[in-house]
Amino acid sequence: MAVKKVAGPKSKMTAELNTTLGEKLLADAAKRLDDRPRLLSQISGFAQKWQQEVFSSQGAVSGKRWKPLAASTAGRPLVRTGELLRELTGAPRQMKASVQVRAPEHADFLKSGRFARSSKVAGGSRSGTVGLGGSMPRRDPAPRPPEKRLAVLTSELLGMVTPRDYRS
Repeated sequence: MAVKKVAGPKSKMTAELNTTLGEKLLADAAKRLDDRPRLLSQISGFAQKWQQEVFSSQGAVSGKRWKPLAASTAGRPLVRTGELLRELTGAPRQMKASVQVRAPEHADFLKSGRFARSSKVAGGSRSGTVGLGGSMPRRDPAPRPPEKRLAVLTSELLGMVTPRDYRS
């Protein structure tokens, strides 16, 4: 005995391309992009929080913790007078179309470190290094945030630009 297969009902899916909706979406997004102060404020807050995390974790948040201070040195790495900490963790400078985290000039030297010939370790023998303060390990006070953190910022900025009606 053969079983007869019965075809199910046919379904039809149609799609209509309506460019008006796309034009409205892009026009709304363009209006929101013109609100630069709001977007720059978001970026500024991100930069300030990032730098605060860098200092509170002594660089570990960027993937590489700063080398500890020599036993003879008091305080925290990269915080002697507080100038570098204040400049990097304070509110960034908001320009017309950008945000700037500015550091004192000596911050560039901290990235490369310094090796003094007669000094075994930071704070060690200082003969022949008078005025140099001995060796200094590399410590980047303003590392670039990791890609995952930047992706979160980008997502937040897109959320601020994309009209609420069109977010999924």
